[in-house]
Amino acid sequence: MFNIAAGSRVVGSDTYLVQKSLRLRSSATAYLNRTFGTPTSTSTWTFSAWIKRGDIAPTNASTLIASRPSGTTTAIYFNPTGNLVFWNNEAVAATSTDIFRDPSAWYHVVVSSDGTTTTAYVNNKTVLTWAGDLSLINNAGTHYIDHAATTGARNYDGYFAETYFVDGQALTPSSFGAANADTGVWRPKAYSGTYGTNGFYLPFTDNSALTTASNAGLGKDFSGNANYWVTNNISITAGTTYDSMTDVPTNTSATVANYCVWNPLNSGATITQGNLLATNASYSDASGSMSMYLSGKYYAEFTYNSATSSNALVGITLQDLMVQGNLMLSDLRMRLVAVLSVMVLLVQLH
Repeated sequence: MFNIAAGSRVVGSDTYLVQKSLRLRSSATAYLNRTFGTPTSTSTWTFSAWIKRGDIAPTNASTLIASRPSGTTTAIYFNPTGNLVFWNNEAVAATSTDIFRDPSAWYHVVVSSDGTTTTAYVNNKTVLTWAGDLSLINNAGTHYIDHAATTGARNYDGYFAETYFVDGQALTPSSFGAANADTGVWRPKAYSGTYGTNGFYLPFTDNSALTTASNAGLGKDFSGNANYWVTNNISITAGTTYDSMTDVPTNTSATVANYCVWNPLNSGATITQGNLLATNASYSDASGSMSMYLSGKYYAEFTYNSATSSNALVGITLQDLMVQGNLMLSDLRMRLVAVLSVMVLLVQLH
């Protein structure tokens, strides 16, 4: 098994710098929960979150946010093929045609309801519009991030950063993001509006404790409402299960940025824990999610945990030579002029 990490390739500049993210491991059934009070509006609200997916082909749904009062679930999630889905009162209400399966990307997901129409945006693009109201979101009941509280759990695996909920307003992505001045890429910005009764802001920057019964720790609400979220099956113990991360959607510093992780789309190994852990079977391989240029200097750091064979290796390879379960080294030696990709990269720097 390898546990890996390294820095990202820095392109462009960011004016608003995100500091932390929260890793949610589906293998640990990690999630957050909060019981909402009586809302400012039962039908008008906005949910905004920056996410980086880990398991991009789960057996079940990958839940972003859900409400389940009295045994009935309403949720926003990715299905196993990567479509964004509105689930309303135990039934699929709408499904996006766009698919979101890039393990190297931070996605900005915004869902807003004005009481008659619910709209989803990803990276400032409208991807789903439904002529209806996800009526159980923002009700006076228990809500979940990364969990649907149903059989099979439907846990999300990956990272959350800059997570907002605004009660009483149907907002657009421009309230939470803007195009990078250098590259035009959609990036986070600080929200400056009001929140309403059930509104919250989770930047996940207080990693001094796990949040349980007071507004402190990883689930701390920074909106001023003290609408904190209880953390479940999340770790701040040093080691491979440490879940307070510096993998973020901005180029904040040399150690806080979008990190290369294992690429489950191009790996024969079993990839888990937010794509930071590769468990290899015999003659299987794992490749990184970001490529390198032939010129330049790069730094990689990874932890080799255990092995049952003496034939383990770590290095770089041609991107087109990574084959499930078979690395063609003879071809690699003949074609070193091609673009290289990281074969094994990434342990999160804390």
